[in-house]
Amino acid sequence: MGTEGRRLYCRCVYFFDVFFFLHFSSFSSTLISIPHSKTKPSLPKKKQEGYEVEDPCLDPIRAVLAPRFDKQRISSLDSDRRWARSLDGEPFVPGIVGLNNLAGRTDFANAVLQSLARVGPLRDFFLDPSNYRHAASSQLVCRFGDFLRRVWNDRAFRGHVSPHELMVAVERVSKGRFSPGGGGGNGGGTGSKKGSKTKTELQRSASTDAAAFLVWLLNALHVDLVIPPGPTAPSGAVAARISGGARSIVTACFQGEVEVTTETATVAGGGGGGGASRSETSTTRSKFLMLALDPPPAPLYQDALEQNIIPQVALASLLAKYDGRTVTDDAKAGRRTLRITKLPRFLLLHVRRFARNAFFAEKNPTIVNFPVKGLPLGELLRYKSSSKQQDNDEPFRYDLAANVAHEGPAAAGVFKAHVQRKSDGAWFECCDLRVAETLPQVVALSEAYVQVWEKRPVVKAAVAAAAGGGAVPMDEAS
Repeated sequence: MGTEGRRLYCRCVYFFDVFFFLHFSSFSSTLISIPHSKTKPSLPKKKQEGYEVEDPCLDPIRAVLAPRFDKQRISSLDSDRRWARSLDGEPFVPGIVGLNNLAGRTDFANAVLQSLARVGPLRDFFLDPSNYRHAASSQLVCRFGDFLRRVWNDRAFRGHVSPHELMVAVERVSKGRFSPGGGGGNGGGTGSKKGSKTKTELQRSASTDAAAFLVWLLNALHVDLVIPPGPTAPSGAVAARISGGARSIVTACFQGEVEVTTETATVAGGGGGGGASRSETSTTRSKFLMLALDPPPAPLYQDALEQNIIPQVALASLLAKYDGRTVTDDAKAGRRTLRITKLPRFLLLHVRRFARNAFFAEKNPTIVNFPVKGLPLGELLRYKSSSKQQDNDEPFRYDLAANVAHEGPAAAGVFKAHVQRKSDGAWFECCDLRVAETLPQVVALSEAYVQVWEKRPVVKAAVAAAAGGGAVPMDEAS
């Protein structure tokens, strides 16, 4: 079906459906223009000005150009097990479709977008344009909503979607930082010999990082939802201060709080070396959208079989960094302890695998072992519990919703996403246009880079046990 702007050449429609051909043959193969609203097809001026064509045969075209979701349909997305079928007869899962890799360098963005499409509240918010009508001036917000509606459209002609319009908006808003035409490195580029890279390649490698793109995208959506772009909109420090204390669908899903206790050493009695040293402690609280985890370094030497052993570490061991007892040494900030005081509904974890300097980009191949279901995070919070009852972690258990993994070396690897379909619990591996069903055991063995964990719905019995004196987080205690 040929297109020119918003126009459809009706004489080509019979290639897709014979009923379309029978209908449009009465118009003598003229073309019907689709206005910018994409909802009211009309004839050209030669036929009749403003004549709207009301015919059920145009409904499939309307459903593709402007997918619509009512509240009943949105509420049934996570329980609907039906598959859709494209025009060529291939079945596909609405919400888990292939994404075009633009210029071969947007696999990092495709993996992030596949993961965000599994966040139910965020998806439901953007499927209904009336929720962000106040931010209609934001090109990024509108393009992101349009992208999610096309991904979840069960009446699509194809089983894949192109994120081109969204990435163009991303390139403009980020001022070229995340560009479909740029990139390389761990986004699919090629490195120099022996893993060395030029300065330009290292900059491109940093601009195609999935974690950096995810944090930027969430912050940009939050700012545009709180402060829609416009000639009178504040900018700079004023906009940062307003958006920092405001709430949006982004903060409602991903924002948590961490308490940072910093211990700094000072010398009393001057700097002559004879004074007594003492330590000062300061405590601050800050909000976060993503938690960074530091895997142990890979071994430098080979084993007896002259092979490099890939180390393994449990995810719980990496999360111990935020238990309030583990001390981390920072050359600039000093000795610090981190304690999570508020867990979000969707927890984003970033395993920092890549280390970049002026000459090399190295990747840590450590395997992080994690359960797909039932990750207990109650130990990270401080409780006020009675001596007679034990702590109850049930209200703070998380299930994996999406996993972004990186395969290959740092210089020429690719990002892919593992996502779960809630209706039947099946897992799918999405690597650009390729979507295939996989096993949860395979997901647990991947080189996880970014993970999206969803808090389990709180059972009334568990809430009653926690409220009855068992375990009450400090930020929820009265």
